[in-house]
Amino acid sequence: MEEFSGESFRNDISSFVNSDIDELLWYRELVHCRSMWSKWAKRISRAVLSFMVFEGICTVVFFVRKAMDRPTQPYVLLSSIVVTVLAAGFCICCAVAMNQFYEKISEYRDKVL
Repeated sequence: MEEFSGESFRNDISSFVNSDIDELLWYRELVHCRSMWSKWAKRISRAVLSFMVFEGICTVVFFVRKAMDRPTQPYVLLSSIVVTVLAAGFCICCAVAMNQFYEKISEYRDKVL
């Protein structure tokens, strides 16, 4: 470990950082964009899964009520519509955020390649 504590090692690191500062900053931005893109991708995945589970439950409830010849209350239908609209809006917001970070990732990739 002595090779990492010497003055020449520190000088080499300092010269590397000073000479390639732009690449290090781009890499830092790339890592940030990738982690943010991943975060929004997880959010949209969870939202879609939750939405599908909710809609499945609503479908079963509607089917059971229909099989039992019971009328479905309007608030049940309205709540299903509201949740559908909210889930779709949230998924659109997540997709917009993901797209912004993906564009930055693509910009960096095009710059390097």
